[in-house]
Amino acid sequence: CSPDGLVGDDGLIEIKCPSPGVHVSYLIDAKLPTAYIPQVQGCLWVTGREWCDFISYHPEMEPLIVRVCRDQSYIAKMATLVEAFIAMMLEERQILLLRGLGPKQ
Repeated sequence: CSPDGLVGDDGLIEIKCPSPGVHVSYLIDAKLPTAYIPQVQGCLWVTGREWCDFISYHPEMEPLIVRVCRDQSYIAKMATLVEAFIAMMLEERQILLLRGLGPKQ
């Protein structure tokens, strides 16, 4: 997680500078683009912040600013998937160690 800025005690900002066509589509939709939901909710999870202002900027157009609140149910699902991934990696690591394929000393 690497937010573009922290705001007060509860917020953060995430800034994107897309191409003109993409920026226009963001302005039309006027919501957090689906592709950035994991990034924004992940940053809210990791930082413990409550909200994120997602900003889409293009120098020749008005900016888009969308306030995104922490979605605890989304974060809980994300946490479950991360925990499962870590467990799988630890199992694979153990298999490699048992085969003598551990780190070289």
